[in-house]
Amino acid sequence: MLPLCNQTFLVDRVIEKQKHGFVLCIPKTDIPTTSADYGSISLVNTDYKIAARIIANRISSALSDMLHPRQYCGVPGNTICDAVPTLRDAIAFAELTHGPQCTISLDFTAAFDMISHTSLFLMLKIMAIELITLLQAIYNKAFCL
Repeated sequence: MLPLCNQTFLVDRVIEKQKHGFVLCIPKTDIPTTSADYGSISLVNTDYKIAARIIANRISSALSDMLHPRQYCGVPGNTICDAVPTLRDAIAFAELTHGPQCTISLDFTAAFDMISHTSLFLMLKIMAIELITLLQAIYNKAFCL
């Protein structure tokens, strides 16, 4: 496994068969009646998953320097629970100063699936993220049945 993983990183290439996955629909309820009653799980090649995890770990070490300190999702060490005191402090400040306040709550369900890969890779290039070529190879022509 190690030689294959090393080769993947040396040539910035993923074998086509590694990019083939299967989606299994698992019922969330005893008697599912709608598509919302199912959860899905993607089964992909282990080599592919290991390469993706290595890339994610390498990128995550730089995220805290690139993202705003109040970014809670995707930043190592931050959780959504950290957002609650920040919101409480903002409300208290607005009450004390009688200033205007605007709060927005966004639902990013399946947000990653909505982002153009072209835009994502452009942003990674601007952020000088290494491994872009390998990331593009991983996403190019990947599919699940």
